Amino acid sequence: MAVTSLMDAPICMVRMFGTLSVTIGGEPVGPWRTRKTASLFAYLAYRAGRSVPREVLADLFWPEARDGGRNSLSVALSAIRELLGEHASAILKWDRVSVGMLPDAVGTDVAEFQRQWHQARSSGGPRLEDLEACVRLGAQPLLEGFYDEWVLLERDSLAAQRAEAALALAGMYLDRGTPTRAVETARLVLAADELNEDAHRLIVLALKRSGNIAAALHQYALMERILQTELKTPPSETSASLKRELEDEAGGRLRDLLAPSNLPSGFTRFFGRKEETATIEAQLLQQRRRLVTLIGPGGIGKTRMAVEIAHRMAKPLGGRVWWVPMGGVDRAELLPDRVLSALGVTQSPPRDLFHAIGLVLGSRPALLVLDGLEHLGQDGALAIRTLLERVGCVACLCTSRSALHLQGECRIQVPPLGVEDGDEGPSPSLGLFLDRSELAGARLDLGGPGLADARALCHVLEGIPLAIELAASRLSDLTVGDLLRRIEDRFGLLESDELDRAERHRSLAATLEWSIQLLSPPARRAFGALCVFRNGF
Repeated sequence: MAVTSLMDAPICMVRMFGTLSVTIGGEPVGPWRTRKTASLFAYLAYRAGRSVPREVLADLFWPEARDGGRNSLSVALSAIRELLGEHASAILKWDRVSVGMLPDAVGTDVAEFQRQWHQARSSGGPRLEDLEACVRLGAQPLLEGFYDEWVLLERDSLAAQRAEAALALAGMYLDRGTPTRAVETARLVLAADELNEDAHRLIVLALKRSGNIAAALHQYALMERILQTELKTPPSETSASLKRELEDEAGGRLRDLLAPSNLPSGFTRFFGRKEETATIEAQLLQQRRRLVTLIGPGGIGKTRMAVEIAHRMAKPLGGRVWWVPMGGVDRAELLPDRVLSALGVTQSPPRDLFHAIGLVLGSRPALLVLDGLEHLGQDGALAIRTLLERVGCVACLCTSRSALHLQGECRIQVPPLGVEDGDEGPSPSLGLFLDRSELAGARLDLGGPGLADARALCHVLEGIPLAIELAASRLSDLTVGDLLRRIEDRFGLLESDELDRAERHRSLAATLEWSIQLLSPPARRAFGALCVFRNGF
């Protein structure tokens, strides 16, 4: 007579990764009378198949109760049996000495995790499927919301096993030619423990194999900063050897990859502002000001002046000057992302972005030029303050149509260009107009009326650089005299078709519209009301 043994699924399923969840026959069990009762049940399920002496349980869960611990244990066990109902005797085993759970009646995700982990570490070598199962099952901490001593110990142990499984899985992905998945998996480890050098090194290696040497070097620099800051120790010789390989592969490009100077080129000549630029350089270099803001209306030349100062600061700062354009950043919380992008960090670093900026920049002085902050308002100013507080080596040169109103801010009002000629030659306004006229292909007769008209035009335009540049761009089809006669229609006349000019700087009308959009709704309504004046003076 043949006998068939059927292995039924466990009666009770217990999920302990993440929030505790218990089901019997697919139906949820609960609510628990107390959190300690739930913790006791989880403890017994965690050790299903093993009997635990009642004295041990009483001391573990009610250490302060002494003689009353066994009574409290009995009350908690009664509550558990009540929740389990008719299945209690099939799940629990108890007597006057010990308590336990029957292994065939209880299934847990922790037991499945440990089974997969054991299979992955078998002598035959790890299998991809087993490692993926381990990483998937252990994605959340053990028993979230529980802080019993036994939970904390087991939580750390399981997290370490999961990290080991994730690193083994990432290495397997790398060996199989999928470096992107290797990076993603190793970052799971860093999300829980940014000090894990093995995970950092594996990411560096994966980026190297994918051909992204710049990102690999930046990741190595991030690892180096973290280890030095948190542990006061350099990377291991294994990691240092990998860095040397990267340096050899990068060759002469290493400096550019690690600390690229992304300053915009000065395609056009710079005029005037000698006193202002000297003052700002002194504030940043000699007085060690950490926040300087160039303030002025649209078109006054804040951006061009910032570009000039940035280039002058590059040499004394050893090239550690970065340009951070804020156009297109519509929320202040995106500011650190834009800074990291300017620094060349192409891979999203784990954890705190401001912390990552500090780690990438290190301790040597650096200058960030943040252009166009006005549209971010108070939130943008607070983001700048956080940046300065968290990254001690950095100074910020900002351009904005209004002050940031932060402590320690050095505010520089950017005036119009001078319109009066001096002993050294034409005024800055006239010099700018003549230079941009030449770029537009116009040939002015400097000995005739054209020069006088140009000087008069600069006076009419009040030395505003944007207006002067837009006027000069029209000389391909108009004379200076024509411009001067038609300048009353300056909002319709002064427009540019240059593709690399910011949209808000392509006409005076666009510049004014941008300024209006930055006003609060009540201010816009007041501005609109002021434009209507019914009676004469």
